[in-house]
Amino acid sequence: MISGRKLSTDGVIRLGGEWFVQSRSSTVNGISMLSHPYRASFSGLSDSEVKDVELVKNLLLSAQKVAQHQFERSSKLLDWRNGSCYSLGNPIQRLVHYFLRVLREKIARETGRIKIYGS
Repeated sequence: MISGRKLSTDGVIRLGGEWFVQSRSSTVNGISMLSHPYRASFSGLSDSEVKDVELVKNLLLSAQKVAQHQFERSSKLLDWRNGSCYSLGNPIQRLVHYFLRVLREKIARETGRIKIYGS
């Protein structure tokens, strides 16, 4: 990011995806390394942009856990992120909010549990 320029929505999504890929390749026995060097690339981002990138990364992690039928782990990740995502938030928050709803519905269908979540 060039100093003083805001990262685009597309840029946030790309950076979140790249961080997700990097973090997945830096696991030891299924545990992510907490001090991943990719975090250094956030140096020019605002706090809100870093939070948005983290939302995207964690959304991808949640989707991966659902695809692997790790529903309990995914549900915990979804619950943790739910407070940061709003249907009336910025574009990233809205994207994550609606994607989380779809993941929750998939978990409910796959596990036979019916849950109703508010908007």
